[in-house]
Parts: sequence; structure tokens; C-alpha cells
Amino acid sequence: MRHITGYSAGITKVPFRSYTFFFSYIGAVIWVGTFVTLGKILGPKYKLIETAAKEYVLVD
Repeated sequence: MRHITGYSAGITKVPFRSYTFFFSYIGAVIWVGTFVTLGKILGPKYKLIETAAKEYVLVD
């Protein structure tokens, strides 16, 4: 979805400063914040998640 925002902003003629702040920077903060938070929460439980995932994922 993040890849489409550049095209839609250009088509609708959103000013560059508005695009960079609202779509790009805020979107990046939300995107990175999500993965950092998931890593912080799920990181200590890595072995448990790995064990549970082996039942459902085929890895050679």
C-alpha cells in the first residue's frame, strides 16, 4: 500500500511538502513502529514461536 501513495499523490497533485510529511514520514513512523513493537513483544518469546511455527510451516 505504501508504494501506491506516491502515485496517488502525484495524480491528485498533492503538494510535495504535504506528501512528504503526511504520507511519507508519518507512514514510515507507523510502519517502523509496528515492527519495532512486535520485535520488542515477540522477541523474548522467539523459541516458543519458532516451535509453534514448525508445525505449520514446511522448511527444508
